[in-house]
Amino acid sequence: MISESNAWQSLDQKTPLLWRWYLGIIGFFSVLGWFAFDLVNLFKPGGLWFGVGPLALLTLILVGGWLLPPVYYRRWRYRLSDAALWINRGVVVQVDSLVPFLRIQHMDVSQNMIERELDLARLLVYTAGVRDNVIVLPGLKRAEADRLLEVLRARVQDETL
Repeated sequence: MISESNAWQSLDQKTPLLWRWYLGIIGFFSVLGWFAFDLVNLFKPGGLWFGVGPLALLTLILVGGWLLPPVYYRRWRYRLSDAALWINRGVVVQVDSLVPFLRIQHMDVSQNMIERELDLARLLVYTAGVRDNVIVLPGLKRAEADRLLEVLRARVQDETL
């Protein structure tokens, strides 16, 4: 729930599941591609190692896909101050993004098929400038993303008047 206070907000609890889906899809095609490569090279010298690499990758994806999303989820948070949107994220490298309302050009709420199934959305904030001009806030409930969009839109209008 978005509050007008300066309290830090966390992403929706379904976000780790969403990230596991993403890792699963990427992992599936990566392992499939490696198996195809191994199959093409099966009868070449060194072909006795067929399937070892893809199975190792599959193991890494399964373990990482289970352990990492909750860790990243706990490190994502955001808040609205009087003049800016703050986003704090990162495990190894912690990134603290400050988006002043005066720098916001426009905003979108976006969903892909998986996000629609989980009733999640991403808030995209486009800012003035060249570097890092799109700030993405993932893992929001769709209703919360729409509400945040309206709050930001109102604050940006107030800043520009």
